[in-house]
Amino acid sequence: MSFSTTFLESSVAEARRETSTREGAGRLLALDTAGVRAAAALLSDGLVSVRVTASRRGEDLSDLVGSLLEERHLAVADLDGIGVNQGPGSYTGLRLGLGLARGLALIDRLPVVPVGALELAALACPVARSRVVVVLPAAASRAFVGSFARDRDSLQPLEPPRVVAFEELRAAVKVRPPDSILAIEARPIAKNLWDALKDCVADAELVELPPERAGLLARVAAARLRAGEGMPAERVLPRYLGTSSPRPNRNRVVLEPPVGN
Repeated sequence: MSFSTTFLESSVAEARRETSTREGAGRLLALDTAGVRAAAALLSDGLVSVRVTASRRGEDLSDLVGSLLEERHLAVADLDGIGVNQGPGSYTGLRLGLGLARGLALIDRLPVVPVGALELAALACPVARSRVVVVLPAAASRAFVGSFARDRDSLQPLEPPRVVAFEELRAAVKVRPPDSILAIEARPIAKNLWDALKDCVADAELVELPPERAGLLARVAAARLRAGEGMPAERVLPRYLGTSSPRPNRNRVVLEPPVGN
């Protein structure tokens, strides 16, 4: 097993905002609340600082953001944009992160860059293989599964993302060595998931994903912002797979069918 993070290279495109155009995306805040722990990262002048909390309270995440900005002597208005993990993941966590991202972005009319959780995990893997299969823990003894073709820093989904019961993972996770990587959330966070996959990984190159990927999210979002992929905050919605125990607000979520469930 290995820990590996791959960062996207800079783009030469300009990042466009609604009120002005700035070259580059030198200052970007990233919010990753899809997993067990919430994290915020600040990219400024090429350097990334990360803060992590196990709390699910909005004020604690706000405090993380405040401490990051204060450390760099910045205000929200000084940012070029905000990156956010769009999911799938924790229902409560996604709404917390998206809500804070929207609130901060709307005040100063900042562009927001959403990045999918499975896509972000795939980008955290080495580039030595052409196919990446990502498995992340979901609630109720289930897992999110995504499969991607990879060419350097570009990803192409090979199939729709799925939510799969643990007992069905062996049949659902198709890893074809030697061109494939199987990426799994780090232990002990996903111990039950590791146990469920123990019969699937014998012939695969296995990557244990670092539990905090907010720093990578900041760099990925900054590169996409430079490429003109930012959008107004009100257009950014959390992405869920299957059903959720809380009843989602119909106008504020993207709900995909539970493929494989």
